[in-house]
Parts: sequence; C-alpha cells; structure tokens
Amino acid sequence: MEYKYSRSGNGSASPANKEEFQVLWSQLITQHSVVLPECVAQFREPALEELAAFGFDSCEYTQLAARTLLSGVIKRLPPTERSTLSAEYSAKLHWEMVRLETETGSSFLGAVGGVGTSGGASSTSQTSNSGTTSGSGNSSSAGGESSVMSFSLVVERLGSLVLLMSMIGTYFPGEISPAGAREVCDVLVYLLKAPERFVASVSAELLTKGLMLFRPHLVDLSSLIIQLLLIDMREKLRSAQSEGGDEVPTGPGGSLANFNEGGTGGSNAAMSLLVEVGACESAFVLGLLQQEMHNHDRPAGFHESILLYMMELINTHYLLMCRHLPAFVDTIMACLDPTKPERRRRCLPLSTRCLHSLVRRFPMVDFHQETQRLALGAMEAVIVIYDLRTATKWRVLDGHASAVSAVRFRSDGQVLVSYAARDGSVRWWNSGNAGLFGGMLKMHQSCLKEHKLAALKEGGNGGAPASTGGASAGLKQIIQTCRFHFLTRKDNPGDGNSDQPKHILRLTREDASQVQFLL
Repeated sequence: MEYKYSRSGNGSASPANKEEFQVLWSQLITQHSVVLPECVAQFREPALEELAAFGFDSCEYTQLAARTLLSGVIKRLPPTERSTLSAEYSAKLHWEMVRLETETGSSFLGAVGGVGTSGGASSTSQTSNSGTTSGSGNSSSAGGESSVMSFSLVVERLGSLVLLMSMIGTYFPGEISPAGAREVCDVLVYLLKAPERFVASVSAELLTKGLMLFRPHLVDLSSLIIQLLLIDMREKLRSAQSEGGDEVPTGPGGSLANFNEGGTGGSNAAMSLLVEVGACESAFVLGLLQQEMHNHDRPAGFHESILLYMMELINTHYLLMCRHLPAFVDTIMACLDPTKPERRRRCLPLSTRCLHSLVRRFPMVDFHQETQRLALGAMEAVIVIYDLRTATKWRVLDGHASAVSAVRFRSDGQVLVSYAARDGSVRWWNSGNAGLFGGMLKMHQSCLKEHKLAALKEGGNGGAPASTGGASAGLKQIIQTCRFHFLTRKDNPGDGNSDQPKHILRLTREDASQVQFLL
C-alpha cells in the first residue's frame, strides 16, 4: 500500500496526516486479520514464516502489521498443529543458536550477563547468575579473543524464530518448554543492546508481552533495568535533538526536564517493559533505583531517567506503589543531596515534579512550601518528615496504631494533622521548631491532641467498610477520597461574632462523609 502525505519543514510527517495514515493502516490490518478470516469461507491463512520475516523490519508500520497478522494466525491454529509447529520452531532455534555461537565464538549467556554495560556506562556490581551455569567457562574464555556477535546477523538468523516462539509462548505458555523460553529470552535481552532503534524496540515489546513467561529466566535483573533506562534516556535525548535542533539544553534538568512521564517515540517500548518489571518486582526495583542514584559513573541524564521512570510507575500502578512510598521519597532525597550540588542542580526540576505528583496523588503525602518540609504517612503507622533543604529525615512521629491514611500541614507549617482510617483516629502533631528546651523534652515528638471518630458502617451498595473492629477501608478508596482541608469561615452578618472568623479543619473520610473540627 502506497500512501503519500505531506511533510513539515523538518522532514517529519505532519501530525494530522500521520494520524490519518495510522487510522487507514489500522483499518487495513484489521480487515485482513479479523474480518476476512471470519467472512471468507475458503480463506487461506498467510504463512507464519513469511510474516515473521517482517517482524524486525525497520519500518514501524510494517513490523506492526506483521505482528498483528501473526497474532491472528497463531490464535486460529488448531491445537495439534500449534503444538507441532512450536516443537519444530523450538528445535530449529536451538540448533541455529548453537551454530551461531560456534561460528562466531561468542555466547548468548556471556552477552546477556553484560547488559548493563551498553551506552558507555559501567555495569552494576551484581553478578549474573548465568555466569555459574555449566558451559559458560568456554564462552567467557573465548570472549576476550573473539568478536562479539553482530546484531544484524542475529536478527537475520534468529529474528523470525524468536518472534514466532515468543508470540506462541505468550498466547499459549504451555506450548513452549522452560528451556525454549530461556533461549528466546536470552536472544531478546541480547538484542536490547542493538544500536538500531527498531530492533531494541521490538525486543522490549516482546519481553513486555511475555513477561510472565520470561521472568524466571531474567537472571540478571539489575543489568536489564539499567540497560532499559539507558535505552529510554537515549531515545528521549534523541527526540529532544530532533525537535529542538542539534543543540541539547544544558540547563537544570538537561533535555529531560520537560518530558512528560509517558515518554515519546522509541522510548515507549523500553519504558513499558520497565513499568511491568517494576510492578512485578517493586521492592527490588526501587532498591536498585536508590542505589543507582548514588552511582556517579552513569552518563548525563541517567538520574533524570530514573525520576521519569518513578513517575511512570506512580501513574500506572499507583495502588501497588502506595505501599512503597518511603522508597520513592528516599530515592528522590538521594538526588537532592546538597553535598552533590551538580547532581542536585540537574535533578531539581524533575524531582520537584515527582514530589508534586506524589502530593497530588496520595493523601498521606503533603508538602509545606515555606519550611520546605515533606510529610509522609507510612504503612508502618509512623509519619516521616523530610527537610528538602538538607535532603534528610527531619522527624519521625510515632503514635498511630495502624497505617496513616492522610496528612496535612497547617498553613504556617507549625502543626501537622494525620488520620488513620483503620482505627478512625485523628492526631495533631507539633511540626515546628521546638527550640533547645523543647528538644530536650522531646516536645517535637509528642502528639498535641487525638480525636477518635465513630466507626464507619458498610453501606448496602458496597460502600466503605467500618474503620474499626479489625476491618480496613479499601486502599483505593482511601487514596481517591480521603483529604484534609483547612478552612476559614465567617459567621452570618446577624451574628454578633461576625468579625471573628472561624478556623475549621475538614476531613473527608473514605466513605466521602465529612467531619469538621473547630480550631
């Protein structure tokens, strides 16, 4: 199909015509992959190998069409034929990998272990578990004296087989053996290092869709995450150069400071895989990100990519990430360390956006602008107050009996109010400077006042469960509904106290009911 559309001055397709082309292309593919097989009685399915040959094509529309058509053909295969083809492709892939390793003197196992070294950055200190597997000794000894396998050669010899096996295993996991899944995973991870954008993009997309199949075989998860961050950073920088000319901004935050969390262009595939890995291995991934924030050997823009990644995790899996908010904040504090002024300067715009997104999204996070303090209510029933000027923990307030659901600073920053939904308690804390005498008496750690709220009753329409008696409100409902508001209200003109404004604290609970406190 040939479709000509006008281009803008810089050579790229104009947005309107590009969108029109995408719609027409999508309709054409849908016609061939869905409509015709259902309507034509003697419809002949296209050959799997012929379609797979275009799976790594340099044209995005061609490779997408090939994978879409392949998806339909694979899903319509009879079970017996599907099992036969899967076994045939698996055996062929194994022997092609052996032949390729023999011809080049390289090994996919050794290559996969060094994923994190691409892009001029040093690899992580974690050693790949694959290095201890049998047979890796020969490949490691040969690695220093033999050339690395060409990416174009790997795509030419293995690309179509890897694509077929990956898609079959994704849709029908029982059709691919663990050994076959491991080999497919090794090749896809290896191709993530390819300099061609389309090769790395397709590999990342296949790994994302088949993550549940490939996850047991991602033995060096640290290196994989770092490699994906490098890909995402590289594509964002490349996009910034193409949009703004050859010059890349060098101000605070660099060229990544103005990027939206979703990313653009070829970085979407890498970011999608990062997000899914982060959802599966949240604690490990966040621990690695905090560690990498202290790594000074990474290229410029790498730490900003970490911040963009964390914002994407929050936007995509906010309910899951709510349980790891302390790790998020600790990572942001690491990039704001005042003893590393250059890193703080570069990361300040994105870290500010990241903190603001946390405050907007989660009621258990609040920020006071004048004092530059951030309050975080944790699942462990404590409240941590951070000082952003020093990027350190300033205070830890302990007193709630259950997870803290909402926090809010008073306008002057001297008082912090908190709410725990499970036990229905509201507490007021001293969040100002206590002075020398107050510090000696630990007044800054004391709760000024506590108020117990009535238990919420579960509504007949599936409302929030009770806040006491061992039942906990749904976390999603707490995040979406619970909020504190400090208000000032004047009495009616007929009232003799109309000149005296009343200061009110309003709490919206998880069932959307409101409680007001006169201050």
